[in-house]
Amino acid sequence: MTERSEVHIAIVDFPTIRKIMDGVKTIESRFSKNRVKPFGKVEAEDMVLLKKSGGDIYGYFFVESVESLTGFDVAEVERKYNPQIQADAAFWVQKRQARFATFMRCKNPVMANSGVFFKRIGMDGWLFQPICDGRQIVCFSGQPCAGKTAYAKALAKALNARYVHLDAVVSQDAMETSGAANPLEFAMESAGAESADSSIVFDGVRREGTFKDIRSRYGEAKLIYVEASERERCKRYIQKTGTSIPLNGFKEIDGSPAEREAVRLKDAADYIIHSRTEENPDEAIRITNNIVAALLTGRRTTAR
Repeated sequence: MTERSEVHIAIVDFPTIRKIMDGVKTIESRFSKNRVKPFGKVEAEDMVLLKKSGGDIYGYFFVESVESLTGFDVAEVERKYNPQIQADAAFWVQKRQARFATFMRCKNPVMANSGVFFKRIGMDGWLFQPICDGRQIVCFSGQPCAGKTAYAKALAKALNARYVHLDAVVSQDAMETSGAANPLEFAMESAGAESADSSIVFDGVRREGTFKDIRSRYGEAKLIYVEASERERCKRYIQKTGTSIPLNGFKEIDGSPAEREAVRLKDAADYIIHSRTEENPDEAIRITNNIVAALLTGRRTTAR
């Protein structure tokens, strides 16, 4: 059975990302000695996420057209394509032994203010996300006032999923009234998600035990950890409470036992969002969630 994905991840350096975003580089290319990805795997309209080597995904583009070559002369390819590829002489020297080449014309490049990080396995320079059309169970954790709820609600909308907020404190009276056995069941019943077959986005997963309970219940769940600079967190705190907080005011909050436990979830996270939304919060969150939704589903986003 042929593997297929609409979402690919290109490992590149940041200057390359910048050239694509600026429209200077209009073709992303891959050369290899053997028939490996992305040769024969990319199609027009696919989505290519741009991940900095050792760093975050900083943006994406859509494939306008694809050209695959074999048995070519590298010098001739350089003359024909380098104005669009924008590579230096050393690049072409390294490609002299290549037998397979893929040229992807870039369209509608989008830069993300917030980076999305995941732990890359192996040294492949091209990855792709298998299509997953099944139920998605996603958990959000992270620093206080980093934007977890904004990201979680937006992702729930993008995935057409139920949104469940896990309150930090649920009174015993409330649970007894509802008949729920624990705060997780209470939150799910309150959101009408207990018997639903749809995807679910859990917001405010603060404890390792809670995440384990969710995975035990559903078999599999993705964990997303959100963090932000102290300046951005202060801004969100003011918007949320109407009161100010000293620039270093989060040190005491972050040092509490509850937050120290929440930080341990970062090591278990499938994806880490480095939130930077000061300039245009709604647009920054929308673009970031386009990336996250694509990673989760293997489906290209319809938003440009």
